[in-house]
Amino acid sequence: MSDIIVTNKNNIQEIIREEVKKGLIEWAHWFESRIIDEDRIYTREQTIKYLGISPSTLTRWTKEGKIKAFGIGDRVYYKHIDIQGALVAIN
Repeated sequence: MSDIIVTNKNNIQEIIREEVKKGLIEWAHWFESRIIDEDRIYTREQTIKYLGISPSTLTRWTKEGKIKAFGIGDRVYYKHIDIQGALVAIN
């Protein structure tokens, strides 16, 4: 059996407003984390650890153009989005 709740228009509007606000906040957090992940930059060491590969494999993949590297001075960096883009489906 269903319960009947008696309320007024203002209460219903406030309940809807709060639920929509919660949903928008959750979506904003999700969206912000996606942007942060895509813009994240990794050092060579972080990229090696992230992919679980050896330094020589990363060097080879970079020279072969399988993964794009960026540099500042003598430092080498990899963008998260490029690391993800280098991964290919096997099936």
